[in-house]
Amino acid sequence: MSILSYRCPNTSKEIETSIDTDPAALVRMGKLKVGVVCPYCPGGHVVTADSMFFRFELESSSGAR
Repeated sequence: MSILSYRCPNTSKEIETSIDTDPAALVRMGKLKVGVVCPYCPGGHVVTADSMFFRFELESSSGAR
């Protein structure tokens, strides 16, 4: 299991949530809307599960080790 992250739609900064799940569960959530706190925007955001990601996905896609 891993922690989900998302990008703030206003600042494009990566924010880690407290949602701990696995890739298969994230795929099953699809277009589910999730209310998330944003340290940069008052009121937070509502994002779809399919727009969220695991940090390791970014690291592996960018070639970072």
